[in-house]
Amino acid sequence: MHNEFTAVVERDGEWFVAYCPEVPGANGQGHTREESLVSLRDAIGLILQDRREDGLRGVPNDADCTVVTVEHYQNAASKSRRPSMTRTT
Repeated sequence: MHNEFTAVVERDGEWFVAYCPEVPGANGQGHTREESLVSLRDAIGLILQDRREDGLRGVPNDADCTVVTVEHYQNAASKSRRPSMTRTT
């Protein structure tokens, strides 16, 4: 599965700290920018895995479960609120 999220990276002394506004609680850190992004990717993955497992607990065995794909959607209102991004990895 492919997902894209915003990573905000800030320098704090000798550390780089990264967080993801779309996934509350997801943050990472490292001595380099890349280390902080790897740490953030791991955190996002763990959070999403936990939320999926938690969300599926209690679903009846006979329930019709399938996977849906959500394409990137951005309407005019969300375009005006999204900050411009100049750097991606």
